[in-house]
Amino acid sequence: MIQRSLLLPETMTIDSEPLRAAEFAALMQRFQPFEPSPRLAVAVSGGADSMALTLLAHEWARAAGGMITALTVDHRLRPQSAAEAIQVGRWLAARGIAHRVLTRAGGESGVRGIQAAARAARYALLEEWCRVEGVLHLLIAHHREDQAETLLLRLARGSGLDGLAAMSAAAERAHCRVLRPLLRVPRDRLLATLSAAGQRWIAPTPACGSARVSRGWLRPVSPPLGSPSPRRGWERLG
Repeated sequence: MIQRSLLLPETMTIDSEPLRAAEFAALMQRFQPFEPSPRLAVAVSGGADSMALTLLAHEWARAAGGMITALTVDHRLRPQSAAEAIQVGRWLAARGIAHRVLTRAGGESGVRGIQAAARAARYALLEEWCRVEGVLHLLIAHHREDQAETLLLRLARGSGLDGLAAMSAAAERAHCRVLRPLLRVPRDRLLATLSAAGQRWIAPTPACGSARVSRGWLRPVSPPLGSPSPRRGWERLG
């Protein structure tokens, strides 16, 4: 049974415009060249950001004569994670999108370092799948607010100027490229994209009021970064 709520787009008021197919195509243009009939992997947790990227990438790949495979990593850190992965698969199957669940063997019992360990394991599983399947492009749904949070996190950790580099839009790995086409896109537009498509998503788990997970504590204590103004950022927290 899924414990987290499945948000209904029709119950939300979203002011932003959806990200159109032509706009996404322009964002993907910077990553050219792609092979004929490109095959892409898209990391999808079931959250709004990755669901929006999956729908956009699916349309882009189909227009190019290619296809995507959506990849969900189940870390087995929460009792409902398997049910959530199944639900994501059902949503995507209804849209004709291939979906695979990659299960992490074992999990972290301690809180300290759990996010870093989970992130490393996630990328390892995603990149290994790409290696085995011969897929050259792995898409990740980091957006404009994620980019700003990354900079703030590195600043909070005392990084010098050299350490304050933002996430790169493209990164070469051993067996694939990691592509982040949404780094210039605000999250509101991704929510609007899902709303326009009538697509549900899995709501995030709150950080339990704890500052123990570094990125988790940024969101309760600061405005959503990348907002057009601090005032709008604080209002969206309410």
